[in-house]
Amino acid sequence: KLWLALANGISKVDILSPITFYSNYKGLEGSVEAIARFNNELYVATLNGVFVLRNNNSERAFEKVKGIETECWDLTLFGKVSSQKLLVATNHGLYSIDTKGVLRLEMNGLVSSVKASSFDSTIIYLGIETGFMIVKNFNEKITKIENLQSEIVNIQEEDDKHIWLGTNSEGVIELVKEDGIFNPYIHNESNGFVEGSVWAAKFHGQIVLATDKGLYAVKRNNRLSLIHISEPT
Repeated sequence: KLWLALANGISKVDILSPITFYSNYKGLEGSVEAIARFNNELYVATLNGVFVLRNNNSERAFEKVKGIETECWDLTLFGKVSSQKLLVATNHGLYSIDTKGVLRLEMNGLVSSVKASSFDSTIIYLGIETGFMIVKNFNEKITKIENLQSEIVNIQEEDDKHIWLGTNSEGVIELVKEDGIFNPYIHNESNGFVEGSVWAAKFHGQIVLATDKGLYAVKRNNRLSLIHISEPT
């Protein structure tokens, strides 16, 4: 609703908006950490579990997904469309949701982020409490990146040779594939970038890094450059 101050009184205008706001009165509980659309339904990961938006007696409302009773941090779609799964990163490992229900996978401990590769359909990336793992075909082959102990809260592929990892307090980590192996390069205050929380995103094919000091764009000419493009608001 929009209220207009006029020369002779006030008027109220009802505006049709494409935006719908869902809060806990619609069944959604906890701080929202991730959102994904799976099987034509909207799934939301929160600190109270996973919720799915459904029509209930002609009213759209969220229902809690049974079988995941822990804090949830991230969501990603994995697999072919005909057999696709929704993977959930949680405090108690990795869960899978499909048409058959919920399954806890063989991955213990905190999984803070999860992402299916856009360049290899058999691979998922996991951010864990003490680093980063590459998992091929669900435990067929697991590779833990050496010399990396940061908690990874965000994963974004630039291409098949560069992966960006966001952290809560240690800047951003760039994984570069060299001779078939991913090696980590940390960008923080010590080498001219910023300290603190960094979130990596992809916009029109370009990596953008969100920090407490604004947005940075990743540019590659003859060398890597992290260019400041906006101030925080």
